[in-house]
Parts: sequence; structure tokens; C-alpha cells
Amino acid sequence: MFVKILLIYLFVTGIICDIEMNLTRTLLNADVYDKSIRPALNHRDVTNVSFDLSLAQLIDVDEKNQIITTNQWITMIWRDPKLRWNPLDWDNVSLLHIKYDKVWLPDIVLYNVSEEKIKTLY
Repeated sequence: MFVKILLIYLFVTGIICDIEMNLTRTLLNADVYDKSIRPALNHRDVTNVSFDLSLAQLIDVDEKNQIITTNQWITMIWRDPKLRWNPLDWDNVSLLHIKYDKVWLPDIVLYNVSEEKIKTLY
């Protein structure tokens, strides 16, 4: 009985993964989506970006050289109207996780950075 339930679960999960993969390919098709172009349907539209900087860890304070070493989380949120779909057309898939290097990213620069070591997790 357990084996049957496990096989059904794996089958359904595989189908959902295929649907998500096909949806991602459809949305990010090079003929449709260009990550170098700002996400707007009209050039007059504004792209609002919410930006949050959270201190995760204070690593070191060098008073003599006036350098603070920290570990921070940067969160940026915006809407890309080119990445919309109808969940009913895609087996009710309403959320996708797409790697950061596949989509448009806002040009936000941290000033006053003495050494830039940025690790991108997602």
C-alpha cells in the first residue's frame, strides 16, 4: 500500500514539475522575453522596486580604519507584467521560482562599499 501511494505521489510530482518547466520555458522564451529590457508593457509605465536591506551579522568593527564588516540580506521586489500567466491554463500553477540570472534585475548599487563581495543565493 505504501509503495502504491509513493508511486502515485512521485508520478503527480513529476507531472507538476514538467508543467512548471514548460511554463518557465514559455515565459522565458527568447522570442518573447528579454531580460535586458525593463519590465513594462508601455515605455511610459513606471517599474516600482521595493528595496530592503537587513543586517544579518556584524562581523567586525575596525575603528582605526573606520571599516565595518557585515553580512546583509538584500531583498528587491517588483512586478514584471511580461511574466504573467493564467494558472488555469497551467494546472493551477500560480508560483514559479526562477533563478535571478534569467530575469531583469534593477540596477541598484551599494555606495560606500570598501570591498565588494556579493554572493547571490537566488
